[in-house]
Amino acid sequence: MANIVNGLGQTKVGVRPAPPTSIVTSGLGFSYDAFDTASYPGTGNILYDISGNNRNMTISPRVITPGQTMNGAAFNITGGIKRFGFAADGGYGSDSYGGLSYQPSITNGFTFGGWAKTNTNGWFTFQKGSDGLYGGWDIQFSLASTGVNMIMLNTQSQGVSLTGNITLTNNTWYYVICQYVNNVGLRIYVNGVLTNSLNQANLQMANRGTGWTINAAASSVKGSSIVSTFHMYTRVLTSEEILQNFNSNKTRYGY
Repeated sequence: MANIVNGLGQTKVGVRPAPPTSIVTSGLGFSYDAFDTASYPGTGNILYDISGNNRNMTISPRVITPGQTMNGAAFNITGGIKRFGFAADGGYGSDSYGGLSYQPSITNGFTFGGWAKTNTNGWFTFQKGSDGLYGGWDIQFSLASTGVNMIMLNTQSQGVSLTGNITLTNNTWYYVICQYVNNVGLRIYVNGVLTNSLNQANLQMANRGTGWTINAAASSVKGSSIVSTFHMYTRVLTSEEILQNFNSNKTRYGY
């Protein structure tokens, strides 16, 4: 047991300091983290999955070094924050994206998202359903300049959308999470807090494709997202678990 000295100079015997929290691992389908050299060593075009499932993501067409023309994905450190920037010279329409082929069970639903930075053209931040960018999308989650939005394709090929009931600050890092709950609805969390939800009985996702992408919804539809982490769970996380994930890394991003 540790002896802890409080701010009054008094010693408390037998009190253990609380250990640092880490992200939830139960049901983790894949996880990428620019801060972890096991996930990205600083070079190359592979984001290595640190969930233990070996679901690595390819950055296409390549990762470029800072200072080059932004027609690829640039990995760099700005303000102490490690991140990937997907952008073109004009901001919108990058040739770069991250792509992974993986089809989880969606019987109950799933949770996905990560740390990303708001910017003017930061659409299509995280997606499911783009097979090599040529298949159809299932669900898109976009973090733009001042807000977050998701749209899902249901089994009747109709778009079902939800916008976070919150105004964000541009050029700011947020932990954004999207949830699809089979036969129940959709939810958006920002920094561990539920910002909006849609309840719709019998809501079911089309589930047409197996791909997961960063910064692209189709071969000709890309944004300029800035991403530091991306993870996906094969289950619906509780609000307490999402808050734990936010708290585990929030000091990195100025919270």
